[in-house]
Amino acid sequence: MSNDIEIVAVGPLQTNCYLVTHDGQTIIIDPGADSKKIIDRLTELKLTPVAIVNTHGHWDHVMANNELKQHYNISMYTPLGDKELLSLEKNHFRIGELLVDYWYTDKLEGLNWPVKVIPTPGHSQGSTCFLLGKDLFSGDTMFAGGYPGRTDFWGGDPAAMQRSLAELLKLPDDITVWPGHEESSTIGAERGFYG
Repeated sequence: MSNDIEIVAVGPLQTNCYLVTHDGQTIIIDPGADSKKIIDRLTELKLTPVAIVNTHGHWDHVMANNELKQHYNISMYTPLGDKELLSLEKNHFRIGELLVDYWYTDKLEGLNWPVKVIPTPGHSQGSTCFLLGKDLFSGDTMFAGGYPGRTDFWGGDPAAMQRSLAELLKLPDDITVWPGHEESSTIGAERGFYG
C-alpha cells in the first residue's frame, strides 16, 4: 500500500514537516515550527495524527512538538542519541524541554507502523532516517542534488556521515528521498552524485 504524503514547509528555515498517512494512520514527521499551520492543514485534510516522530533533535525540526502533542494528545518519538543535543545551550533556540514519550534507537516502540528505522549519525549523533515502503524520510542526512547534511554543528561527525550515506545508497534506486529541506529526489538520482 502506498503512502499519502503532505509537505508543510515551516519555520525560518522552511523545514519540511511531513504528514504521512499509511493504512489509515497519520504521523507527523519533524514539526519544526508553526503548529497552527500544521494543525490547519491536518484539519483541511480531515486527518488526526497518531504520533510525532523526529528524525533528529535540531531546533528547526522540533519546535512545534510540544504544542502538537498537547493539541492531539499523541505520543512523541525522538532519537535517544540527541538527548544531550536538546539541552538549551547546544540547540540554538530556547525550545524548552520536549515532552518526549519514547527515546528511540532502532525501532519505534508501540507505533503500529511497518516503518524501518535506519540510524544515520553524522549530522547529529541521533540522526535517523525512516523507510516506509518506497519512501525514505531522510531528515538532514541526504538532500537532493548530492548534498549531504552539515556536520559542523555540535555532535556532527563527517566520517559517520559518510558511513550513513553509504548505507542509504544500498537502497533500491526507486526509493523516493524526502529530505528535511527543499525538494525530493530518489536514491538512483543521488547515487550518481556519490559514485
